[in-house]
Amino acid sequence: MKIRLHNKFEITLRNKTYTAYNTLLQSVYDKIANLEQYTSHIAIGTGTTHLNFTDTTLNNYLMTFKAETSEIQSDISKGTLFIKKVANIDENNSSTFSFSELGITNTSESNPTIFNHVVLEDENGDPISLTRNQGDSMQICVTIYLYLSQDSDCLFTSGKNYLIEQILGEDLSIENRNIYALRGENLLENKQIFRETPVLANLNECSCTITHNDDLTISICFFADLGEGETEEVLICFNNKACLRYNTRDLRTPLTETNTYTPDACNNIDLGNNIKEVLSVDKVSESGNTSETSYTTINYTKKLTDKLNNIFDEPFNSSTPRFVSNDGKRIAFIYNSYLHLYQNQDYTFSKINTSQFATNNVNNIFILNNFILAIKTTTPYIDLYQIENNMINKLNINMDSYNNLGYSYNWLDVKAIITDDNRIKIGVILSEDNKPLVITLTKSTDNIYYDSIQTPILTSAVAVYSLHKNTYNDSVIGFLTDTYAGDTNYLLEEFYQDTSGVRNSSDMPFTVLNETLGIKTGGRLLLSQKPTAPYLKAYYYPELTYADSNYSTGINHYLSKDGNYIVAKYSDNTYKIFNAHKFNVLEEFEKGFDEFVDQSKILDMEFVGDTLIIFTSINDEPNFGIALKNDATRIDKLTDVNSTYLISYKKYDIIGSKKLEGVKIELNFKFGGNSSII
Repeated sequence: MKIRLHNKFEITLRNKTYTAYNTLLQSVYDKIANLEQYTSHIAIGTGTTHLNFTDTTLNNYLMTFKAETSEIQSDISKGTLFIKKVANIDENNSSTFSFSELGITNTSESNPTIFNHVVLEDENGDPISLTRNQGDSMQICVTIYLYLSQDSDCLFTSGKNYLIEQILGEDLSIENRNIYALRGENLLENKQIFRETPVLANLNECSCTITHNDDLTISICFFADLGEGETEEVLICFNNKACLRYNTRDLRTPLTETNTYTPDACNNIDLGNNIKEVLSVDKVSESGNTSETSYTTINYTKKLTDKLNNIFDEPFNSSTPRFVSNDGKRIAFIYNSYLHLYQNQDYTFSKINTSQFATNNVNNIFILNNFILAIKTTTPYIDLYQIENNMINKLNINMDSYNNLGYSYNWLDVKAIITDDNRIKIGVILSEDNKPLVITLTKSTDNIYYDSIQTPILTSAVAVYSLHKNTYNDSVIGFLTDTYAGDTNYLLEEFYQDTSGVRNSSDMPFTVLNETLGIKTGGRLLLSQKPTAPYLKAYYYPELTYADSNYSTGINHYLSKDGNYIVAKYSDNTYKIFNAHKFNVLEEFEKGFDEFVDQSKILDMEFVGDTLIIFTSINDEPNFGIALKNDATRIDKLTDVNSTYLISYKKYDIIGSKKLEGVKIELNFKFGGNSSII
């Protein structure tokens, strides 16, 4: 990694500022190699000649001033990296002195070792001297800039970066100045991201060598031997924080494999971990193989990895009203009479501007793709917003069709979906007579969303639920009833784009509604929580196939929006997390909750994107996240569960995956020379 360092002095005296640019001296690189501070003081002198790169002291030392850090920018995602150090001499200082040279140092001792040097000059390049008289206020400011080459493989992590601050010479007041290398499991591509530090186990301390090259560049190499074992990601940690990362999966050419598979009962095929790309899927038959085109490739996880701290900028807890989007990637909270909306991407939550949103009298919120539907208890009862350019805009709604029918907005239950053509469908149950209705909001040419009403065949309903578009079915509003035409008759009616269909089934609606504590949906799954064993009833769409009664023995369950994962809570206050995409099968994760939290402190949880949010009873940690490692691949929605499939794919050839294959890390910083001068 090539690094350019340059710096400038700015001396402000009697309302005039003098600026001088300079380069660092060779002496600074030993400080950088040892990860030591070097900017605590500024020394001045009366010398008028420029120092050589290898010189270490001023020409003619005069005095030293304490320098305070006024600003430091160590976040690689926010532009130029720099540290600004300032020494102030106020008017109460009684000394009078003249100076013509300056240098930064790390001590108040007389004639110290300096780490940069500048001679003050006029516009013609001739040396000048500045005189500070008694009663003058003077400020000396030195700014050190750090520039990184763009051709480096290993990338600094975004956010506050301690290693960058140390290279810039900051005093971090830490005892352990070692750099450590360790394996990570974050599979995001090589780009500048914030990287939470994983549990610091199996740390490998880096040794350091420094080389002074003939071209006056300095090479600093940190080395660590990670030993044997698969290495998907390498992390460099300093001061207990991840400062650099590198995804190694593309280091070697992927392997191409072709194998035969038989689908499971849900027409899924699990290809295993570290699949880079599926090349072809062919159905095998005696008359010849035929190409399969309807399948979907899904990346999912079998493992919890890193704990994610301070994921939100407000202390939301388990009792804060929250709402997760239909795609599972956004979450909103109503807190302090304000809507806080976050987008989850790359294990980081970024905030969306919701200043337009009025939280007064809001009863429910549905986040549907780029729309926010607010259900309110007072007029106008329904508000609709659109998310654009990291903010929301309120849309105009006309509810004349509903209002002209004389229906009230006092609803027992309400759910909403979005169709493929961006219409909002709202399923409601009127409180007066349990009558079900479907309200559809459609955008017209005048940019107003007009309503239309569908009246279900069912004349009453007990519950309404929604499933959002997934691999196996389109978005659907469903009504359940336990009485039809005056008789006890359990029925289900579904609404997709425009049509509805009644399932004349007494099994599924009864099983779901009977003593239910709540209905949850995710992906193709519909779950009903029960107060007694068996605690969970599960149905798989579109067939509405029912899982066995021993599907899960947990007393409470949490379901991801994509239907891939179920967390079960048990009577002893322990939790287990499972893959749930296989019909009638729960497969427990390879790593659960033990290392992340005292499970007795868990109050609630929510799946959002690639993160599982845990709400706790710990006062100073009301919530945190756990990263889901999406390294497993499966193929969904094959056409024939009874066929054999020939599948060709590329698989990552992970370093350290072969027998007796060790992994060593070298981190090279190259400083100095002409390339470091600006």
